[in-house]
Amino acid sequence: MTRTSLLAHVIERAAEALAADSRIPAPARVAFQQHAAHVLRVQFAAMVGGERIYAPKLGDVERAAREQRIQQALAAGEPTRLIARRERVSERWVRALRARGGSAAP
Repeated sequence: MTRTSLLAHVIERAAEALAADSRIPAPARVAFQQHAAHVLRVQFAAMVGGERIYAPKLGDVERAAREQRIQQALAAGEPTRLIARRERVSERWVRALRARGGSAAP
């Protein structure tokens, strides 16, 4: 089973939106959509060297600082959802961190 990447979904939706423009004749929309998706894929690959983007994980120092901020926010009574959004982690992870007293992995 091949998993479609988020980028591939974004490119397809962007191509669909472009093809839906009323200035594109209806009979040409499918071909336009296919061509637009191809151009977007090729241009993105040329810009970043492929379809995948590398996002490095946090180092130990950054992870410890993030956990400390989360623990302080929890101690201050901030809602789990707010903390999770601000720190860019899941609510489940924040709850796990609370339950373990500060030693959860993302």
